[in-house]
Amino acid sequence: MIADRLRAIMIKSGYDLYAWGYNYYGQLGLDDTTDRDVPTKVGTDTWIAVTGGFYHSLGINSDGKLYAWGRNDFKQLGLGDTATRYVPTKVGTDTWVAVTSRFYHSLGINSDGKLYAWGYNYYGQLGLDDTTSRKVPTKVGTDTWVAVTSGYYHSLGINSDGELYAWGYNIYGQLGLGDTATRYVPTKVGTDTWVAVTSGYYHSLGINSDGELYAWGRNNYGQLGLDDTTNRKVPTKVGTDTWVAVSCGNYYSLAINSDGELYAWGRNNYGQLGLDDTTDRDVPTKVGTDTWVAVSGGEGHSLAINSDGELYAWGRNNYGQLGLDDTTDRDVPTKVGTDTWIAVACGCDHSLGIKE
Repeated sequence: MIADRLRAIMIKSGYDLYAWGYNYYGQLGLDDTTDRDVPTKVGTDTWIAVTGGFYHSLGINSDGKLYAWGRNDFKQLGLGDTATRYVPTKVGTDTWVAVTSRFYHSLGINSDGKLYAWGYNYYGQLGLDDTTSRKVPTKVGTDTWVAVTSGYYHSLGINSDGELYAWGYNIYGQLGLGDTATRYVPTKVGTDTWVAVTSGYYHSLGINSDGELYAWGRNNYGQLGLDDTTNRKVPTKVGTDTWVAVSCGNYYSLAINSDGELYAWGRNNYGQLGLDDTTDRDVPTKVGTDTWVAVSGGEGHSLAINSDGELYAWGRNNYGQLGLDDTTDRDVPTKVGTDTWIAVACGCDHSLGIKE
């Protein structure tokens, strides 16, 4: 069923973008500052990728063009200024294949596999060997890249050889380099080969080429999944499962194993783990009985797509970021509408999704 659905998705080059939740800075892209508590269509373009940051959003349309909107006081939109945007606004002229942003800086990979960074850079999180913020996408090094993620003040990426690199703030060991020293350029992490990486506030998670899950960085809420609350400075293996997808929330983690089962761990004050309570977990704990294909963690809410393409939401809902037509928190995955979806992303109290 999953394979058939993915093949069907590949037939079409782009899909409609929807947004909901907090909108004070125009981060929903709807040309206003009104919050939405149900998914609301953004413009008329078709899209292939989307990411949510700290009150801003970025997306790649079906032509591979990058657009940005929302808060911009740290130049995180890459538009050459610090003016807020209320609708998706084109960034440069490149063609892009990946984009990420969680807080005040943004990262993207263009169609040549080159990595670019822009926005806030106080801790060297742009990887440009300085602490000067950038207001337009600026090339990082000379490597070719296949994946990238941005944490609070740190960044990680996987190059075309499967090598993992990290840079930026490192007070809790979130770079995985065995120390707590800040890095201003991408610095290689260990010797493994990697296929996926994600970052939260101060912790990081990665899946290696054997499907093993590793975690490192801050662990005050058990977000590393290692049965304790001790920080780690190097990637440390989590359990014995084989994994296919992973996403960090701010102080919690979500992952899908090779059987399509969803697991959650870490902070749970809003029910963001989806476990029918608000109790923190320090080991991966199974969420429900569905089979899942995508998951995203945010500030205090979570979103996931099951194998039928149905969207579920849970956790904090004070701005309607769950898309359930109210502002009531949920502590179990709750179905959002009746549509089918191909991608979803949590921002800070807002949500973005691409419908099939």
